[in-house]
Amino acid sequence: MADILVLNVGGVHFPTRRSTLTSSCSFFSGLVETGRPGAETFVDRDPTHFRHVLNWMRGVRHIPEDGLEELLHEADFYALAGMVSAIRSAFTSAPRSIQRSLHQMARESVRW
Repeated sequence: MADILVLNVGGVHFPTRRSTLTSSCSFFSGLVETGRPGAETFVDRDPTHFRHVLNWMRGVRHIPEDGLEELLHEADFYALAGMVSAIRSAFTSAPRSIQRSLHQMARESVRW
């Protein structure tokens, strides 16, 4: 059971394996190494899009059509470069009328 960790993201619990969180260089790499076995780890973020973030780390390469701007911010915060790239690619396939605002949002996320 030591391989199972519970992330408390904004009050919502997400059980996952330690190996899922350490499989790539991200926000969680150091967090998992310093955490106590069996302890719940609180992450002060909105849990709305976290299931997509966690599924990405589990190998599910699906980007939802809704909420791309917020998801881009979350992927950037969690330092998931591959997910950030996939979201930016999704921007290019968005209808022309919203591409400009999505592109602006993507540029702003780099400045953080």
